[in-house]
Parts: sequence; structure tokens; C-alpha cells
Amino acid sequence: MERQILCIGSINIDEVYSVPHIVRAGETITTLDRREIAGGKGMEWANFCVAAAKAGASVHMGAQIGKDGVWIRDLIAGAGVNVDNVMISETPTGRAVIQVERDTAENCIFLFKGANHSFQVKDIQNLCRQFSPGDWLAMPNETNHVDEAIRQAKACGMHVLWNPSPMTPELVEHYPMGLVDILVVNESELDVLAAQIGLLQTQQQQQQQQQQSGRIGNVAFETQALHVQETLGIKVLVVTRGKTGSFAVLSNPGASNPITVSVGMAPVPAGQVKDTTAAGDTWLGYFLATLIRKIPPVPSLSMSADVVQDAMITASYASGIGVTRHGAIPSIPSRAEVERFLETSQL
Repeated sequence: MERQILCIGSINIDEVYSVPHIVRAGETITTLDRREIAGGKGMEWANFCVAAAKAGASVHMGAQIGKDGVWIRDLIAGAGVNVDNVMISETPTGRAVIQVERDTAENCIFLFKGANHSFQVKDIQNLCRQFSPGDWLAMPNETNHVDEAIRQAKACGMHVLWNPSPMTPELVEHYPMGLVDILVVNESELDVLAAQIGLLQTQQQQQQQQQQSGRIGNVAFETQALHVQETLGIKVLVVTRGKTGSFAVLSNPGASNPITVSVGMAPVPAGQVKDTTAAGDTWLGYFLATLIRKIPPVPSLSMSADVVQDAMITASYASGIGVTRHGAIPSIPSRAEVERFLETSQL
């Protein structure tokens, strides 16, 4: 039986400005170009839905949009996502204003939450009750009632993948972290989690430990990830690391130590990188869709290190294709394109 993914997250209209450099405090600059498109980075889960659907998963999106965002709902539906639970709110659709640096493709964003925070508890409950044990809830920290969604999903026997972005104060204290099966964060978010559970060391302490042990490299980072995974009781902690690749820690019942997996970036020449806007969303959508395809379709959750590593590699290659294209949703590759890139290492 095919497992379904319920995505509860944000839909934004993006205003994308090409700039000579990211604007600094007190500075006024002239943009080189402006585009208004669907999808975006950060407060945006529609990209994840489209990526997971293009990767071959059965994806349902639960979201709130204003009347000004109906065209985005139609666009998402055209990419193969079920949008029956994308609801129309009186509040305008969320907006993301994005600066993309011309030469480096780096970006920065500010956001208007809009309809993304129009959920009521009953909306969340109704969404989760449409799904079966063994299905997946995948969501960021972009809407209201995230904690209720996690609890309701687990009450319905679903598995939970959570990307707690944007990070909020006292996240560990106020959210049901122990109910999350897969937690996905970037390095800065890992730092925030570690600080919240009292495990973040100062840079000086990290350096002293490395000198004493004679080890260099990512000792402090890996130790931090291991501590966070163990303390929060997460089955799988995934850390995305930008140009460095990705890293995962898997619980290993019956063994003294968890399992770690490290994957590098796909072979994309730097000169071909055009826009990193939806890179993380594409990575995550392909990661979960690939994982679901390779694990047993039963309510109990079992994931081997090999399966997780394969999903991370596929996600890296999908994201690699995406950054060679402009835009968010338009940049997300098809499964056939990703498989070809995996086979040939040629874009």
C-alpha cells in the first residue's frame, strides 16, 4: 500500500529582486531585475510538496491562502500535488521579499505571514484524520498550531518529519520533540537546539577539546549532532550543511552508539549555479519521497543507514539540478532528470 504525505505549511507569493549585493543597514541600492513568482525559500512549503510529488510520492497539501493566491494553488495542482485541503482565507496570501545577489546567487528574505497563520485547531484535526497509520506528516515551523499538528498526526498513527524553521525561542521546551521521527535542521538551527538543551559549547572550549584529542575538522559539529539526537530522542536527525553536504544521526537500539551518515554535494560546477532559492526545499522533498519508496509500507517505522544514505544522495542530486535554474517551483527537477544525473554525473 502506497504511503501518503500530508504537508502542512505555507504558500507565499515571492517578490524576487536581483541585486548587485545584499543590501546593508542604512544603504539604498537599485535592483537589476524584479520578478513575482510562486514559491520561495524559508517560509515556504509548497516547494517541498512539488519536489516530493515530482519524486514520485503521493502528496497532499494543507494550507491557507488568500484570494490573491488561487493561481499558486492551481500551479501546485498542475505539478501533481493534491490541493483539496488548500483553503481560501479572508487574509491575503503570505509574501516573501527576496534579494538574490547577482554574482554569488546568495539570498536574504523578509516575510509577511499572511494567511499562513490562519489555521484553527479544528482545521489541523480534520486534516490529520483523513490519513492512515503509516502515512507521513511533513511540515516546517511556518504556520500556527504546529505542536497540535504533530500531536494529532501521532494520535492518527502517522510518522512525522519536522523541519523546525524558522526557529523559535524555547522550541525544545514547548514542542513535542519526542513525537518527531525525523528532525531536519541546518547547522545554525542545530546550534540553536543545542543551546536550548544546554549542550552548546563555546568556540574556545571546542578548540581546546580538539587540541587535547589531536583531532581536527568537524569533531565539535558531529559531537553536537550526536548529543542533540540522543537528548531529544529523535529516531533520525538530519543536518543539511549547504556546500558541505549533509549529515545524519540514526538511533541504533541495542547498541552503545548511534549510526552516523555523511553525504557530500552533487557534482555541480560553481559556474552553473544560478539561484539557490528552493535548494533546501527540493532536497527535503526528494529525501522523504525517496525514503518512503525504500522503506517497508507498514505502520511501524524501520530505516537502515543504507536507505537513509541513499535518500540523502538522491536529494543532493535533485537540489544540485535545482540551483542551476532560476526561480523556486520552476527550478525543481523531475525524477527522470534526477535519475539521469545520478547515473551519469552530467547535468
